[in-house]
Amino acid sequence: MLKRGNKNRGFTLVEIIVVLVILAILAAFTIPAMLGFIKRGQEQKVIQNASRWYTASETVLVEMYANGTKRVGGNPVVVNKINERAEAPGCTDFIIYTNGNLDKTSTIEASTLVGAYYKENGIEVTYYDGIWHVGDNRSILKTKVGSNFYTIKSGGKLMIN
Repeated sequence: MLKRGNKNRGFTLVEIIVVLVILAILAAFTIPAMLGFIKRGQEQKVIQNASRWYTASETVLVEMYANGTKRVGGNPVVVNKINERAEAPGCTDFIIYTNGNLDKTSTIEASTLVGAYYKENGIEVTYYDGIWHVGDNRSILKTKVGSNFYTIKSGGKLMIN
């Protein structure tokens, strides 16, 4: 008669090591790709929130122009309205750039938004040429649109003069 072997034989050590090596190789390729996807996802979320702040700024300035408000700089109403409309609580820094001056004596009709800087969770984005760019590009922004800017939020605090 034929001799029957043990049915519960299992895997050899070599087979287990081969499977572990294959899994390690797969992990070496997929983990960096997944981390890249996560980073790009976080950057896109920041860009969406920055767009909210930018749109809120445009809306508030247009409303104030329509209502005949003459002073923007140092006006806490502007800062509070932008903050309320943006509805993006993660913002730590937000600066708008204009083609006019938004100081305490300027009029709104002389100013149009042309750029912005936004920071959230350590990710910085700047807006110029109609596109959001990842990174702190304020030096490029200043050369493209000028140095007229108004800080709405800095260090997580609203800038109410």
